[in-house]
Amino acid sequence: MSISFRRLLIPIIIVAAIIAIVVVTKYKTQVVPNDDTYNGTTAGNSYNGSLFCEHNNTIYFANPADNYNLYSMSSSGENLTKLADHKVVSLNVDDNYIYYIQDSESINHDFLSFMNFNNYALFRCDLDGKNEITLDSQPCMYATLIGNYIYYLHYDDETATTLYKVKNDGSKPEVVFDEPIYPCGCSGKFLYYVGSSSDHYIHRLDTTSGNTSLLYMGNYWQPQVSSEYIYFLDNANNYCLCRINMSEGESSYEVLVDEFVENFNVYENVIYYQVHNDNTDESALMRMNVDDKTVSKVATGEYRDICITSEYTYFHDFSNEISTYRTPTKGDISVQIFNP
Repeated sequence: MSISFRRLLIPIIIVAAIIAIVVVTKYKTQVVPNDDTYNGTTAGNSYNGSLFCEHNNTIYFANPADNYNLYSMSSSGENLTKLADHKVVSLNVDDNYIYYIQDSESINHDFLSFMNFNNYALFRCDLDGKNEITLDSQPCMYATLIGNYIYYLHYDDETATTLYKVKNDGSKPEVVFDEPIYPCGCSGKFLYYVGSSSDHYIHRLDTTSGNTSLLYMGNYWQPQVSSEYIYFLDNANNYCLCRINMSEGESSYEVLVDEFVENFNVYENVIYYQVHNDNTDESALMRMNVDDKTVSKVATGEYRDICITSEYTYFHDFSNEISTYRTPTKGDISVQIFNP
């Protein structure tokens, strides 16, 4: 090989290497877009902290046996894998990434408590837990992926708590509402929410157009859409659990549970809900089949963080967050301690 040819070849190799690095870097950093109707979690799970999030027969979850660090397992609870040494909450998943709020400092993992608000920031990583990037370093709570944007409560010293959104590649952060609107009620491209400052009506945001609609007037909380119904708590009626057939309107208002309901989660044709009674012997986690209205007691006591997956429903003891339980989501109830 002649000297002149070598001199010509070296620059060509260098240029080719630079091009290859640029192409690989762009490929690794490019985010594959979701459909505008894609939801990274369910509305019911989001209201309950989304500590468990199921996608393609895999559950990504905050492991209570390991300080709520990020893990994955199969839907049946097998193939346990530790993904990261991060205490996480508000898990959302799509085909390529896990999105979550990371609890960076708090020792007492009181999920989504405003007392620990300053410890939380919004992150994204690959499905294997690698290549973590920060989406918002400011205090964040209640993250929900809709399409290609994560909606969440954002706090800073200038605006206090507002509803924010940021694109899933970390770009285009912006205020959606300048009040603390909870972004949990996702259903396709729509976000169903309750007013915060001026009313407690149920509204709907079309996340593709930005248009909002007033749906139902009342003092309501935790709207969750399943099939043709919207489920919610009626605060003015002793926090009873109700629903409205969305095609029939408010005339179809129906009380499902005429008791004080603290929390609930709807999944297909079942509802898990926590009934509170000052007599603790009567407080219980319950399950209703909405097809025939049959009700079963899951466990006596006070429970929270009710997260539903296709095979199991997970929940915490209210007074002891380390104690996590699960029962088959449908079929016979069989509560067991979840200790992966």
